[in-house]
This record gives sequence, structure tokens and C-alpha cells, in this order.
Amino acid sequence: MKPTTLTPLQQEHRALQERLLLAARTRGELGAAAETLVRLVHPHFRKEDRIALPPLGVLFDAAHSPAPVQSPEIGALLGRLEIELPVMIEEHKAIFAALSRLRSAALQTGNRETIHLVRQLVRQARAEEEHVYPAAEMAMRHARQLMGEYASRGVTG
Repeated sequence: MKPTTLTPLQQEHRALQERLLLAARTRGELGAAAETLVRLVHPHFRKEDRIALPPLGVLFDAAHSPAPVQSPEIGALLGRLEIELPVMIEEHKAIFAALSRLRSAALQTGNRETIHLVRQLVRQARAEEEHVYPAAEMAMRHARQLMGEYASRGVTG
């Protein structure tokens, strides 16, 4: 069983990236700051889409399916999440610093659209740290526990 992919969150990542790419086409400090952020955000979002969001799909699947939660993919996902989650949190520190630089440039130029984009990106990153990442950890712990319970009872998925 491969976990459900939560496309609304991935679509939000894509929409934010598209707006950030538009800002990066701006000349001057604003464009340079946006370009720096693009280089940080693009691989970070890809990592989140591959590692942080699938555990939420495990929860979704567990809530909507009577089938046991177990598969080699889930075990591998848990291992990647345990390794990469601290890295993703560190990446947020660099992203927040780049957001601060972009915000300053947007304020200097009076670019309201970019100021709004910065606010959205800050909110999104905080929501990930406060909600998505902990939920992903809990989902994987729950999946691990269920897999152990099913294995101990000889149940296969």
C-alpha cells in the first residue's frame, strides 16, 4: 500500500513557488532576494512533498480504509522522515533569513504583492513546523505501532 498523496498541500507549494519565481524576475535587490529564496525553497518543497506529506497520507488512508497499515514503503518512509525532519527544520532557518531579506527589499520598493507573498510563506513555514511536521511524526509512529500489532497477530496487508 503506497500512502495517499495530499495534493492540496502540494498544489499550495507549487502556487507559492510560481509567485516567487515571478518576484525573482524583478530587477534589483528584490529580484536577487527572491532568486535566493527560490534556490532554497524549491528543493525544500520537493523534500517536503516526498518525505513530510506522505505520512499524512498514511493517516488519511488509515482513517478511510479497513486494510492494515503496513508496507515496506511505510517503513522506508519512516526512516527517511526520522533522518530528514531535523534537516528540514534547519532549512527553515535559512528560508526565514532569506524571507527577511526579501521582505526588506519589498518594503523598500513598496511591492505589496511580494510583501503579501512573504507573509504567506512565513505562515506556511510556521504551519509546517507547528502542525505538518508533528502530524507526520505522529502518523509514522502510529503506522509503526499498527504494523507491529498486525505482525504480532500474524495479520498481513
